[in-house]
Amino acid sequence: MSHSERTVRQRQGNGAEGTTRIHFTKEALEEYKPGETPYYVWDEDERGLGLLVLPSGVRTFYFRFRAAGQSRRLQLGRFPGLTVPAARRKAQSARGELADGKDPSEETRERRAEMNLGELLAKYAEDHLKPNRKPGAAEAAAQLTRDYLAPLVAFKLSDVTRRRVAEWHVRASEKSRVRTNRALSLLSAACSFAIVRDLAPARWVGVNPCHGVKANREESRERFLHPAELGRLLQAIEAEPVDHQDFFKLLLYTGARRANVQAMKWADLDLEKGAWRIPAAESKSGTAMNIPLVGEALAILLRRQTERDNLLEHAATTVHADASRWTFRDVRLRAIERRKAEQGATFVFPGWGRTGHFVEPQIPWRRVLKRAKIADLRLHDLRRTMGSWLAGQGANAFVIGKALGHKSLAATAVYARLDLDPVRAAMQAVSTAFVKAGVEAEADEKKVVEMKPTRKARR
Repeated sequence: MSHSERTVRQRQGNGAEGTTRIHFTKEALEEYKPGETPYYVWDEDERGLGLLVLPSGVRTFYFRFRAAGQSRRLQLGRFPGLTVPAARRKAQSARGELADGKDPSEETRERRAEMNLGELLAKYAEDHLKPNRKPGAAEAAAQLTRDYLAPLVAFKLSDVTRRRVAEWHVRASEKSRVRTNRALSLLSAACSFAIVRDLAPARWVGVNPCHGVKANREESRERFLHPAELGRLLQAIEAEPVDHQDFFKLLLYTGARRANVQAMKWADLDLEKGAWRIPAAESKSGTAMNIPLVGEALAILLRRQTERDNLLEHAATTVHADASRWTFRDVRLRAIERRKAEQGATFVFPGWGRTGHFVEPQIPWRRVLKRAKIADLRLHDLRRTMGSWLAGQGANAFVIGKALGHKSLAATAVYARLDLDPVRAAMQAVSTAFVKAGVEAEADEKKVVEMKPTRKARR
């Protein structure tokens, strides 16, 4: 009779716990097959260590003990993933905690109740980012979590260690060094939030696990349009639909950030004074910005205002008496028209999505670059082009910073590097001085008359 058959018979006559005790080895435990009902096998060497065999075939190590006058079980792990020696060590550790007056199952319950990193990031976005940051901050955090922090979100907070964060940072950096830095900043902020809110595990000892993880080195981008490129780009833009034409041109003529132009509202524009006010809640710097509208930008906005008014009037006065004869295409076109009229009352560039305004038009932008034969140009580089050309016209850092809505001069400093003409002029002046010094030295050398050695020198 095999071990498993004897065990089943003993279990049927001796209650749910069973009485089988054997010397635990991997080979011995593998002989115990599932029965019709669950049963235990107990180790004769380590008191309280047992293996529960379920009808499904799952076999799990447990440690049985008494605490506060009650019989309890502590789940140790599944066999054979958890080896016999490892199960004995876990049972001995639990017995040691009992000797110190601790309940080993209490720690298990606390760990089960502990939130994981994904839950912390969601709470951080809900309780901190949404009420305290600009509207897109929570959405940006969700995107970073999905695209970069996904390998970590399932870990309990006590398992989020500095070593684990550092290893993740190295792997994620292969995808994008800059975006991984942004994800690291988000993770660090969420962990600091957990410490302040008393959500952090004791294992952190009040120290952020991201502390000491060095971010990737980043170099500021200095790409901007040169005159020949600018001419080709403007010609290429003309081949696009009018909405995309206007959007790309306003990026160039205002020097504003892409997200702000996408969400530009009629209520924030003063077309009589030629000014655009970006509220503090929508500004990256956190302070309200006033952007002057040059003639080209103002002409685009005035035309779009007229088109908007005509569309609103048309939507309000048109009566569709023959709606019963509409095709599916007619219904779709009317729905788009109505949606555009509704969102167009608020946004300069209305859209069809949940935001109500334009989203980043990457496909049209790629078409424009291909048509213009320009490589490695991003939409943000149009903003940089405005700053670099201002620098080229001799505008000082204060003027450039005011035009681009920079909060500090440090953000404007890059544009001083983009224009090389002043640097070239200064270096040319120095080089000219070098040449002049060389010419003067050569002339002085020619003036020197070689003297004949004296009689004493000849001796």
